[in-house]
Amino acid sequence: MVTDAGWQVLKGGQRIELRKEMAQPKTSRREKRAAAAAGVVGDADNTLLTALKGLRAKLAQTQRVPAYVVFSDRTLIELATHRPESLRAMREIHGVGDAKLERYGTVFLEIIQAAAR
Repeated sequence: MVTDAGWQVLKGGQRIELRKEMAQPKTSRREKRAAAAAGVVGDADNTLLTALKGLRAKLAQTQRVPAYVVFSDRTLIELATHRPESLRAMREIHGVGDAKLERYGTVFLEIIQAAAR
C-alpha cells in the first residue's frame, strides 16, 4: 500500500534524497574479515598471523584441501594473540582438537616459538 506522501514522490510532486552513508559501496566478506582480524590482532601479532596463514596455506595445498580445513581464521588469530608455549596450552585454543593437535600442533608451535625469539 502506498501512502499519500509516496504517491507524491511517484508522481514527481515531491523529491527525496538519500543520506550519504546509505550510498556507500558494499564491502566484500574478505575485506570485512580482514578488518575484523586487524582489530583483534595487534601489530606485533600481525607478523605471526601472516606466518601462520602461510604455513596453513602450504599444508592445505599439500593435502589438497581448503585452508579452513587445516585451521580456521579464528583459530589462527587466537594462536597469534595467545601464543601458546606448549602443545597442552595449544589444546586450549578454539578449533584445536586432539586430531588437529596431533597432526599440526608441532609445526605450528615451532612458528609461534620462533616468533617469540
